Amino acid sequence: MSAQTRTSLAVALMGASGRMGREVLALLPGNAGFTLSGAGCSPEGGLLGQPVSLLQKGLPDVYFEGDPAKVLSGASVAIDFSLPSATAGHLDACRERGVPLLLCATGHDASQLEAIRELSKTVPVLLAANTSLGVTLLNRLVEIAAATLGEQFDAEISEIHHRNKRDLPSGTALKLGEAVARGRKAELAELAENRIPGTSQLRSPGSIGFSAVRAGDVVGEHTVMFASDGERLELVHKVSKRSTFARGALKAAQWLANQPPGLYEMSDVLGLN
Repeated sequence: MSAQTRTSLAVALMGASGRMGREVLALLPGNAGFTLSGAGCSPEGGLLGQPVSLLQKGLPDVYFEGDPAKVLSGASVAIDFSLPSATAGHLDACRERGVPLLLCATGHDASQLEAIRELSKTVPVLLAANTSLGVTLLNRLVEIAAATLGEQFDAEISEIHHRNKRDLPSGTALKLGEAVARGRKAELAELAENRIPGTSQLRSPGSIGFSAVRAGDVVGEHTVMFASDGERLELVHKVSKRSTFARGALKAAQWLANQPPGLYEMSDVLGLN
């Protein structure tokens, strides 16, 4: 264990006032492994210039900032739970200050993903659609199942999330689809199939299907089903508390702070690669 992981790690939290940002804040008081060095939020939230202690008692005298460069001042690592629309500014600030970035926002387009890859050439970046340790292991199990069962088993990925989740399918569902494709030695774009409801269209052999539900306050459920004639295998992961993602994010941030430049994922944190 390095000296950095034995001492308190200075964390800058982007999207600190959001749903997941608050979950991370709740874990920091009394945690000797981490200290909050900066907190970012959007101007629309009404918290700019206010102390973070308004949301969570027991935190140091840190104030909400809108300028990413100020948020990163003094940080050893940044955790970003904001929206893709804010990603560009956060990438620039991390490049300028050389701060490792754990990027947890989902729904990035192709140009944003390219910018993320460019940043990873100079600072360590961990792109995590889901920071749950269980989902990280699920991805590996899905890849093994897909490679073992082959294309004679249909692959279907279904997910359920709360009504306010923006992206569909979820970033986690797409990563699971990539795991299926990887197990079949193909690219997801080659195998993903979006069948049109109300038509007589049949699924193509070896294709990967997706379905999604947005309702209520469901934190997150993902099921990967492999089905053939006469048998079916289902791999399921359910999250009941959002703190699951916050704990995984802190574990990943601690790991990332000690890595060289590169583009990483949660499986690297658990040594699954």
